[in-house]
Amino acid sequence: MQLEDMKPGQSLEGIAPASLAHVVAVAAHGPDFLAVVYRDDDGTLRECLLGRADEPFIHVPSRHRPWAFDADSREFLRAAMARLSPPPEGAHAFTADSGRILQRGAFLLDPAHRGLGPSMLLVVAHDIFPAEARGVVRRVLCLRVDPMGHVSVVLEPPFPRLSPVDPALRPLLNDVLRPFLANHRLREGALAFAARLIASNAAPAGAGPRVSPPVLLGGSIVIPEGLLRWLSRDDAVGREGIAKQILSQDEE
Repeated sequence: MQLEDMKPGQSLEGIAPASLAHVVAVAAHGPDFLAVVYRDDDGTLRECLLGRADEPFIHVPSRHRPWAFDADSREFLRAAMARLSPPPEGAHAFTADSGRILQRGAFLLDPAHRGLGPSMLLVVAHDIFPAEARGVVRRVLCLRVDPMGHVSVVLEPPFPRLSPVDPALRPLLNDVLRPFLANHRLREGALAFAARLIASNAAPAGAGPRVSPPVLLGGSIVIPEGLLRWLSRDDAVGREGIAKQILSQDEE
């Protein structure tokens, strides 16, 4: 959605980290920025400054629920790598469709991981408002979350080495990993972790650039190859047992 199309009274995805943003007021700041005042689903009044880089992530809620993990794996990989790697100056390779693909999520295969535990890879962004310059710098982070809620920053996101998962396996993965996929507290904990990290690295008030709270752009579930082989066996009892094991204890 373009900045010019945002109006009071709209309910939009892609602005508030974990809910719809119910727009209360908007004010243009030049041709490329828009100040937005909104209420989240809890009724809390918030404000943020949006730029052209935010447009691909903002849209009217559609039939696709965020975090359905039903996006095409190949499209998700392309979108994630495009978002984490800034395009050449003047290029606008990242599209609204790419933003929606990140928000839907996907299952990905990690052939290099020897364990059985899945992990959630989240793409998180926050804005840096330069102290003496116009404009906003967007910083993108990649966070890894395990089933126990342990969060870490991925300094070198593994998306280039990850592989698509056969779409025919999505129903099985959704069924076996349902407690992991449905645990919204994992994402909330990851956002809280990112907020603390950003705050600890920010300059004191008045001494440097301001930073915005983190916004969750999208995420994937990474499946180790060993787990995928195990779940692919024609043994429902074994699948249930291994699922309970990996989702109830820390592999580390």
